[in-house]
Amino acid sequence: MFDLDSVMVITYLVMTLAIGIYYGRGTKTIEIFATGGRNFSTISLVSTITATYIAGGTLVNGINYAYKDGLLKFLVGSGVVIALLLIGNVFVPRMKEFLNKLSVADIMGSLYGDKVRIITAIAGFITAVGMIAIQRKILAATLAYFGNISVDYAVIISAVVLILYSTFGGIKSVTFTDVIQFLTFFIAVPTIAIEICRSLASSGDVEIYNIAFSHAMLFDNKSGTDYLTLFFYLLIPTLEPTLVQRIVIGRTTQQITKAFQISAVIFFIYKLIPTIIGIMLFAHNTNLEMNSVFAYMIDEFSPPGIKG
Repeated sequence: MFDLDSVMVITYLVMTLAIGIYYGRGTKTIEIFATGGRNFSTISLVSTITATYIAGGTLVNGINYAYKDGLLKFLVGSGVVIALLLIGNVFVPRMKEFLNKLSVADIMGSLYGDKVRIITAIAGFITAVGMIAIQRKILAATLAYFGNISVDYAVIISAVVLILYSTFGGIKSVTFTDVIQFLTFFIAVPTIAIEICRSLASSGDVEIYNIAFSHAMLFDNKSGTDYLTLFFYLLIPTLEPTLVQRIVIGRTTQQITKAFQISAVIFFIYKLIPTIIGIMLFAHNTNLEMNSVFAYMIDEFSPPGIKG
């Protein structure tokens, strides 16, 4: 028996598939498949860059680590924001000659020959397989726990949807489905954050806010050292195949730079929201296991419809 949340999840998957196939019409050549004809608006580029950085773990880990360590994880995450700005303002303006290429392997091949092109393609493939496997695992676990869908079905359904629209439409389908995913993130996550804050405010307990503030400022030397190391690591701009693909589909370096600048601001805001959620959840209940915080949030603060 399907409930409201299951229907919402299924509808979302069907809608994603339909949009991907619709916008993938006319994909006849490998250049159109890889670059979509470079006919994307700045908003579309912003959406696909941001959606590329907002993975399943962004929300779950953001909440869990904020519950454990307060603002530390958020401050570390600002390293990614700085890296995005570096890519957009330092690297992209110097990549004009590569905007006619199809991929990072194509770029490397034009510089260093076919052997390097093949090695780059294989390395990118291995990385992509690993990342996709992680995302399928997170999605399957989430659907199975919250959506009354078995793990096996969740993996199969999500994989089929992804394969169909990306195979038939290429980067054009991926970009426009990223727009839908981007909008979904920025409807669902703030809604949950507002619901938690509203629930805590209605209790009238001032001590909750004192606990939240104290926890936000939590800092210990061991965590601080670990997080500082991670911060400097995240500062390093990375031009992995997925991100390079978002660069080569742009019309001009000016447009791409602007898209990265806007994406950096949006990503900063998005990282802040799970942090607020995690801190407020700690103020609500200080006795949770770190890995159960996300599930607790869904169970306690997500009525039917919001959960879906």
